[in-house]
Amino acid sequence: MIKSAAVLFAGVLCLPGTLWAADVVTVPSMSADFTAEQRTKLEQALVVANRVLGSTAFRDQLSAIERFNYSGDDGSAVYAALLAKSYTLEFDAVAKYAIRVRVFGRTITRKSKMIARTGEGSGKITFNTARMADFDVGYYAGTIVHELTHIA
Repeated sequence: MIKSAAVLFAGVLCLPGTLWAADVVTVPSMSADFTAEQRTKLEQALVVANRVLGSTAFRDQLSAIERFNYSGDDGSAVYAALLAKSYTLEFDAVAKYAIRVRVFGRTITRKSKMIARTGEGSGKITFNTARMADFDVGYYAGTIVHELTHIA
């Protein structure tokens, strides 16, 4: 789905006059641990994600997918489930995601490659704040849409 989401995203963002319905994703609050820059980036990403989710281009391209690996559903079923309700997402600032390995008595810590994750059916996306400076608003909007398809 990652490759498909990127293609869907690029197609929708390039369409002039793309129409969208009311916001599918809302965020009543964010963790106080977010910096002002991180908060702004996520707020802008939500605007873009809502445009994508409500667009006819996203609907048509998602509906064209024959089968999703994990659920076995086709794209039309996933799209229907995705838009069947509004989501309230909580963004948790999680800078602690790191890989820690002990080698010969020394601890080596590396930044995790995880960008974001969601608990199944939780409606909650957790972002790895240690990675947030690495990507732009468009990337995070794509991540929100990607994680929502997991929830759907």
